[in-house]
Amino acid sequence: MGKIPCGPLGAGRHVLRLTCGGGKDFLNLREARLVADKNAAATQDAARIELSPAEISAFQRKGHVCVEWQNTPPNIGCLNEGDAVVFRFNLPRAGDYIPTFEWSSPNSETHLRLEVNGKPADTVALEKTGDWHHYTRQLSDVPIKLPMGTNELVIRAVDVANESGAGNLRCLRLELAGQQRGSQF
Repeated sequence: MGKIPCGPLGAGRHVLRLTCGGGKDFLNLREARLVADKNAAATQDAARIELSPAEISAFQRKGHVCVEWQNTPPNIGCLNEGDAVVFRFNLPRAGDYIPTFEWSSPNSETHLRLEVNGKPADTVALEKTGDWHHYTRQLSDVPIKLPMGTNELVIRAVDVANESGAGNLRCLRLELAGQQRGSQF
């Protein structure tokens, strides 16, 4: 596996663009991950955490989940019953966080369960948006508790009533309870 050093990145969102070189117009990339240098200091903003395809740590081995990179912005697609996506991040302090989902699905009765460090934290019933790629934002009613230090957050599709699947997740935003909510993704 090749490694590309990129130097330190400042706080905030970054875009990595891969292009073909050497006169070729085809890039066959099965999988790629940005891996933090273990010696680098964490710069996670404790008030707002945005989890999108670029922050995925792992997919469930037997699931059908994929990242639809061709969409702008990309989304996590093909969530079916039991499929899970794993995010790992480090928090400088504990807090109660309000989840907001940017979500699309033509199907009703879709649920995503949030699991924090191996324990169920909340199950959210997501609204039908009318199309696979017509997105809406939906705020959870229940804050989830995140402890200080390394956290593993799993998003799992549960109680999916439709055979065609649950839907697509573009982003999950976690905002510290009491912070300004409803701002743009």
